[in-house]
Amino acid sequence: MTKRAKDGGSEELYQVLDRDLEAAIQAVGGRKLSLGNPHIFAILTKLNQICCHPGIVSGDFQPYRAGVSAKFDAFTEIFEEIREAVSNSQPNKLVAFSQYRPMAAYLQAYIEAAGKRSTLIDSTVLPGDRPAMCRSFNEDEGQFGMVLTLGAGGVGLDLQGANYVVMYDRWWNPAVEDQAIDRVHRLGQEREVVVITITARGTPEERIEAKLDRKRRLAEQVIEADKLMGKEITRQELLELVRLDP
Repeated sequence: MTKRAKDGGSEELYQVLDRDLEAAIQAVGGRKLSLGNPHIFAILTKLNQICCHPGIVSGDFQPYRAGVSAKFDAFTEIFEEIREAVSNSQPNKLVAFSQYRPMAAYLQAYIEAAGKRSTLIDSTVLPGDRPAMCRSFNEDEGQFGMVLTLGAGGVGLDLQGANYVVMYDRWWNPAVEDQAIDRVHRLGQEREVVVITITARGTPEERIEAKLDRKRRLAEQVIEADKLMGKEITRQELLELVRLDP
């Protein structure tokens, strides 16, 4: 299931495109453009971060104020729906992933501020401590949420206590996302699991999502997903990828 937010910090997105994109293209010089080029990748990363929440770039994470980030507003709606949903057996539990540590910490803090216990696993948590935190999440009915960065939580953890998964932002490689979701679809999972992705509508994020989903459907792991980032593109193709829809 995909939930589409209306925008992703439109003013900040326009500023990055107007100020930084052409400079990044010029910095590539006469070499072929690719999404994996450091100059181009830096712009795409900044655009993606602003779609998540402008505070990742500006450092200004205001306490859960609506209207700053459409994606975060969508997350709060999802959170309320899960909290209010009735389960006939075990309590509903949520696992959320973001590739950005500040965003993951913000989501975890919001869940706590809303009155639900939650845990954060990111790069600051030692790998040896993570399995015990997951066991506690699975076994403790009073713990509602677990928020993880994709880098820290994508492999080797068991989170089958959850029945909702939210992919707050998309990773460049769909296989990494699949590995993260598989943390919940582990052996012993007896509940129906709902997976929700949040995408900022009309932004580069939506077109990147379409490219990754198409690659997942067509390649079926025959072609490595990371090759997407090394594929040569034209200047016009890059501008089409990052354009903002009204």
